[in-house]
Amino acid sequence: MDISAIAALAPVVPVLTIERTADAVPLARALVKGGLPVLEITLRTEAALAALAAIVPLFVVQAAWAASNDLPLIDHVVVVVLENHSFDQIVDPHRAPFIHQLATDGALFVNAFAVSHPSQPNYFALFSGSTQGISDNEDHTFDEPTLAGALTGAGKSFIGYVETGSPRKHNPWESFVNARATERNFSEFPRDFTRLPTTLAPYSDRSSRSSSSGFTAWARSTRAGTFFRAMNTR
Repeated sequence: MDISAIAALAPVVPVLTIERTADAVPLARALVKGGLPVLEITLRTEAALAALAAIVPLFVVQAAWAASNDLPLIDHVVVVVLENHSFDQIVDPHRAPFIHQLATDGALFVNAFAVSHPSQPNYFALFSGSTQGISDNEDHTFDEPTLAGALTGAGKSFIGYVETGSPRKHNPWESFVNARATERNFSEFPRDFTRLPTTLAPYSDRSSRSSSSGFTAWARSTRAGTFFRAMNTR
């Protein structure tokens, strides 16, 4: 959609400075209901990115789908985070043949980077759209919007699969009161891939070296997207 089409939809564009992420969705809904379907959020506050993370799944994706109904609708998204490895180490046919095959057979996006050091703030940013002002790996608790909450609000589902002993700093949903119930052990990862929710899965050796034929065949036969994110936070 170009700027002329946007202007036709919204002759007035509210410019919002959001101080509390909890206000984001109610405010956006009220403005859209009142006939203002285009909003601008300034990035002048700590809450701005988290506010966008909460609003975008509810409005922008739906609007884009309505505007262009020939776009493919993805049924499942699997996100696997591989920390402290460079791109060349991950997309390598010898070190990680399974991931290399997926990267070769599908779309490959490379303009994604860690935003902080050490580990935990990056996971908070990935899961909630904000580092929450954290710059350490200590235990924290937040009552803020998250990817899991946004997906649930849009009628979708989310599960975070973790291996036994996985540290809290790698499992961001454990730090958000509205998302703690989404965690499952990796042993519960479904063998029937059609039962997958929208999934965030930390790195495991099985992800890169196990047989890929079943998953790859399923991904090709369904509208599925797999995203491997390499974060070098050293």
